[in-house]
Amino acid sequence: TNAVLPKPRRTVSGHWSHWAGATALVSSQISGDLRRSLEEHSTCHVERTQMPNLEPVTARAAHAAYVDAVNALQAGRTSIGIKGLRAALAGPLEGRLVPDALSNLGAALWMLRRGEEAEEALVACVRMKPDAALAHFNHGLLAAEQGRVTEADVLYGRAIAADPQMESAYTNLGNLVKDRRPREAAALYRGALRINPSHAIAYNNLANLLKEEGGRDAEAGAAYASAIALHPTYREAYSNLGNLLKERHEWRRAAVRAYRVALQLAPTSREALLNMGETLQWLSYERAANATFALAVQRGVWGHAQQRPSHYVRGLEAKPWWDVASLEWLPKLMRNVHVLQRDGRRMLRHGAHFLPYMSPAVAAGEWADLSLTVSGSRQNGSLAVPESYKLIRSLGPSVNTMVMGSAYFSRLSGRARLRPHCGPTNIRLRVHIGLSVPEGTAMRVGNESRSWREGEALVFDDSFEHEVSNEANSERLVFILDAWHPQLSTHSQRRAALDETGRRRFDSLNEMERMGVEPPMEADLLADRRGIVRY
Repeated sequence: TNAVLPKPRRTVSGHWSHWAGATALVSSQISGDLRRSLEEHSTCHVERTQMPNLEPVTARAAHAAYVDAVNALQAGRTSIGIKGLRAALAGPLEGRLVPDALSNLGAALWMLRRGEEAEEALVACVRMKPDAALAHFNHGLLAAEQGRVTEADVLYGRAIAADPQMESAYTNLGNLVKDRRPREAAALYRGALRINPSHAIAYNNLANLLKEEGGRDAEAGAAYASAIALHPTYREAYSNLGNLLKERHEWRRAAVRAYRVALQLAPTSREALLNMGETLQWLSYERAANATFALAVQRGVWGHAQQRPSHYVRGLEAKPWWDVASLEWLPKLMRNVHVLQRDGRRMLRHGAHFLPYMSPAVAAGEWADLSLTVSGSRQNGSLAVPESYKLIRSLGPSVNTMVMGSAYFSRLSGRARLRPHCGPTNIRLRVHIGLSVPEGTAMRVGNESRSWREGEALVFDDSFEHEVSNEANSERLVFILDAWHPQLSTHSQRRAALDETGRRRFDSLNEMERMGVEPPMEADLLADRRGIVRY
């Protein structure tokens, strides 16, 4: 994760992670002019409690109102600071201070989520002072928080051009583009480190990119180590280091040690508890793994020791296996199961469209997929099976707006086995439809094992621990489809179950569904699991 350290030095990781960061910006990035003013005019401060009624009629009174307003912002008294800034701007405030006053006013208004007013102040600041780096930066934070990614990209760039030493602009722009332009993001994090070699967050975020790039594990490990050395209580860095070490068998004991430190710092960290328990399972330390999962339930992280998703919504009915009648749209799919059988068997004969799915969960054999949709977005695999894709799209919003799910043909080689693992969320149910099923194949979910039957469906909650085996010499082929949990049946319930990123994607998919528009084709969203072992 790209996380925020407590009160970082001029750093806000993420687009606008929390407004303690904004207070730090106001207090630590005020202009030199203002800093001198705070020192020179400390004797002319107006009493803070009088700010709301302040109506300066002289330059001295306007200046004093401004100084006291900034003091109020620094003290976390945002509303009083805003009133003081407005009073100062209404009077004859010295011209050189007006842009700073507008910039601080914009930041403070956004702290109270008054977006239109904030943007108006920031735009006015830049109009007066085009090289106002902090105004560009704060405007970028606002735009990014509102999902205006392209605009935020430009604004952070302007902040860097205006002030090449603003390390927080490098870090935030890196966070903004890391998924789309990872090499540029890495360069931005290195830029932040050149300005401030003690920037622990930049080391952590750079290490995340190096890890994802593949083949640079040593560099990634060194960057995580630097982050930890600079900030010994940086929980996310320990957890991320554990995730790196977990991927190689010879490093897994060290991964457990990293997770233990992360849990000392954050005893209810779902990620650390999940990954430490799974790593212990892979090391065959079953008693230690079970104790870890039981501890997580005791600490209130999950409701069941066998149900361990990283994204967990409380209050949903939880059971490993579900009746097929639980999903109202499933009969339509099963009436047309011959479409999936025809396409799936044809693809199995040719094999060319299946892509490897690399995961430490693969204990033996090979696991591959032909994806139609991932996170609601169309994938290239759908072009090879247009009738199957059309069938899936006809199932409606319970399937088409499931932003944390997929639809794909899943091929498991003979003599293959998948270790026990849990899906990422409990807000969905998973459907398996048997297409080509040899004898000797089975799946355990929770404490019960079942076998597939050709042309029939199994419904289960894959956030429960499950494992798969194929003892036959021939391949097993099933179609896998995710849909919203039955208790999340309304638009508002579904939206509330997602994080901010998920909500934006859900809103987009829901609008396309309403208008009857096909989702756009996207590049392989599972590309990072094609050639490098990931979990």
